[in-house]
Amino acid sequence: MADSARRDDAHAATEHIVREMTEAQLNRAGIQADYWHGGPTYYRDGHEIDPCEKVLVPAAASDAPDCICPRGTQR
Repeated sequence: MADSARRDDAHAATEHIVREMTEAQLNRAGIQADYWHGGPTYYRDGHEIDPCEKVLVPAAASDAPDCICPRGTQR
C-alpha cells in the first residue's frame, strides 16, 4: 500500500456548503463565522472562504461507523 494511502488516513466525513452549516459543523470543520459587518464572513486557517464553497466536515464520534475496513480485514 502506498504511503499516501494508509488506512489510518481515512476518516468519516460529510460534505456541506459553508453557508448552510450549523455552528457545531462550522466548529468541527475549523471554520469561524464573523458577523461583524452585517452578514457572515467565513474564515478557515486565517483565510476568507466563499460561503458557497463545499467543505468536508469530520463526522462526530457518535456518527462514525465502528469500522471502515475492506472486506476480510480487521483493525
